[in-house]
Amino acid sequence: MRWERVEELAERAPSVADLRFHRLELVAARRLRERGASLPPALREAERDRALIDLAAHDILRRIRSAHGGKLVLFKGPEVAVRYPAPMLRPYRDIDLIAGDAAAAHRALLDAGFVPVGMWSPYADLHHLQPLSWPGLPLAVELHSRPHLPRGLRPPSAAELLADTAPARFGDGIVDAPDPGVHTLLVATHAWAHAPLAHIGQLLDVALLAEEVDPARLEALARRWGCRRLWRLTRATIDALFDGAPMPAAVRICAPHLEPVRERTVAERHVEALISPLLSLSAAQATAQAAHALLRRLRRGGDETWSHKLMRTRRAMRNAHLRQSEHEACLPAEDRHIGGVPGLQPSPVPERKART
Repeated sequence: MRWERVEELAERAPSVADLRFHRLELVAARRLRERGASLPPALREAERDRALIDLAAHDILRRIRSAHGGKLVLFKGPEVAVRYPAPMLRPYRDIDLIAGDAAAAHRALLDAGFVPVGMWSPYADLHHLQPLSWPGLPLAVELHSRPHLPRGLRPPSAAELLADTAPARFGDGIVDAPDPGVHTLLVATHAWAHAPLAHIGQLLDVALLAEEVDPARLEALARRWGCRRLWRLTRATIDALFDGAPMPAAVRICAPHLEPVRERTVAERHVEALISPLLSLSAAQATAQAAHALLRRLRRGGDETWSHKLMRTRRAMRNAHLRQSEHEACLPAEDRHIGGVPGLQPSPVPERKART
């Protein structure tokens, strides 16, 4: 890949909000500084926040290692940032760890003074336990019991992931990191599980990790995981964005927001949810996944009435051309979480217990 293409994309974004959406705000800030131009306040703030997060991440990782001596594997976030031309160009707000015993690690961190943050639920069916943080530091810690991948894939078990590791490049090797090929596919499939082809920053992470791995090995690994179609489309999109290859027609339909470097619209987000399974999975898996996505959009949310559901649908159709964030800003507070994970509520952050 050619880094100058990344810089060109950052300069193409229409607004700072679009830069943030694609996780390119720090690249844009450095380009402006190199030219001697003044930075918008939002970009100066982004640089300041990133510097604080770098300090916090090292401190938190040491606290985690001190609290729990079991196997921990760092992926995404800071472990990807060290692959960038300068680590400070990659924003992140989480430390993601795969743990040999996630429940035991979670208890150990709570006992050491970490506190729960974000949303709470039983977390029984999720890939990670409730996020934790150290009071006063601007980072969350997510302890994963397994990778988060689209339904239907055959990823390695947590035990396999934990067996094929080496000391992490971030944090002086006090925890481990996945094998580079495994890490590449973990990041690629994790992105598809959340929002396929959504952010240029996600694709940039994959591109930088993939540079360390023989392409034939990645292809073989993708075949073993059952995600060969997903990987090939991801690879083709990376080549188009960062090497100037033609953009695949499927991506132009599913992710037309990438080349203009803007946020997805409401309509584009719904199209992606319905079409992306057809592009990345086998026929049977894709049919089931697309049907699930369609049903989620047709169903009422929780105790919602049909009249309220129809009102929300009309509002979404009226706002179809708006960026998703603009649409959400128009929503009444009570509508903003309808259709999400049932039962999730804000978690109260308990006061830190005094250590004795």
